[in-house]
Amino acid sequence: MAERGQDTSTLEGVIRAAFRNLEADLYTALPGKIESIDQNTRLVTVKPMISRRYFGASAPTELPVIVGVPLVEMRTQKAYVKLPVAKGDPVLMVFSGRALDNYIESAGAVPVEPLDVRMHDITDAFAILGGWPIQKEGNRPGANPAALDIQVESGTKVLIGNGTDEVLTLVDQAMEALSGAIDVFSRTAAGLFLSYSTHAHPHGDPTTGVPSDGAAWSPAGFTAELDTFKTTVDNLRTAMARLKV
Repeated sequence: MAERGQDTSTLEGVIRAAFRNLEADLYTALPGKIESIDQNTRLVTVKPMISRRYFGASAPTELPVIVGVPLVEMRTQKAYVKLPVAKGDPVLMVFSGRALDNYIESAGAVPVEPLDVRMHDITDAFAILGGWPIQKEGNRPGANPAALDIQVESGTKVLIGNGTDEVLTLVDQAMEALSGAIDVFSRTAAGLFLSYSTHAHPHGDPTTGVPSDGAAWSPAGFTAELDTFKTTVDNLRTAMARLKV
């Protein structure tokens, strides 16, 4: 069937229409929407989001759902960044120049022969995550265009780069607080050891009294140091809360 707007009243028009129809069946790229995903194989079912309109038709024709589409993700032999993909997520479909069936089922070690002679067919697609329409709901980029912005559905956000290294700063502060806590307990243990290893009984009284170096350990001082540490931890928790969107 001829595409909309094609003139087939002349020989030239017929030839042009024939070439146009050939081009119309050579798929290159289309936006799509994920309908379902196999979490084990990471193959998705995708609904093309641009329809096709034929000449003389009263309404556009929706393209068929495409099944068994490999999802393109950030993945190598040694690392994998897995995103929580769900129904409704937009993708950009890129169509292969040859049939993908044998390649998808292979180990990817050596080139494979295409299953048949089809080229740029609508069934031979890869799905690349992204391609959001402007009005679609979902996470939006942060206000800082120079920072790496990582968001998830719950509203948690982390910015990395160009003065917004909250994660690294928080880790550094946490380590500093932990180091301070170690110092507190270290000084306390040393004080206790010194108190009980060097104390003396006054006038030969066998009853244990206050050690002669009683200033080496102070319960009040120990409590104050712990309170300071608790305040530091609370401040870190407050800083973490500020990372919420």
